[in-house]
Amino acid sequence: MKLLISCREATFYISKQEEGVLSPGERIELWIHLLICKFCRLFRLQTQIISTQAREPFSEIRLTEEEKKKLEDLMRNKT
Repeated sequence: MKLLISCREATFYISKQEEGVLSPGERIELWIHLLICKFCRLFRLQTQIISTQAREPFSEIRLTEEEKKKLEDLMRNKT
């Protein structure tokens, strides 16, 4: 297990996480990376939203006000 992973590795782990196949070591590596990388946190949030919409394309799922604010803050480069 590495202490720090690259953004490329983090995005791969985020994709694996959506499929539910992350090992405990990968989960820890990703968690550490997400603590320091706001861009990967934004990528993870976007991936989660897309995955939810893909699973339920005709549902009336909408972002909560808190989720909207979180996305807006991340896009404005706030941590």
